[in-house]
Amino acid sequence: MIEEAGSALHVTADDAARAAFGTNPLDPASRLPSFEAGLAQARQLADRVAEFWNA
Repeated sequence: MIEEAGSALHVTADDAARAAFGTNPLDPASRLPSFEAGLAQARQLADRVAEFWNA
């Protein structure tokens, strides 16, 4: 999820990332799924974040 408010850009975990965290985000079994979900979200948001930084 991404929210823009003036000079701030707030990025939080999307639904897929939160699902990958599971009920215990400290469980080592959630590391790879969480990484993969975060990477997928980063790819989706990279252009928007770059546009914000370069504004």
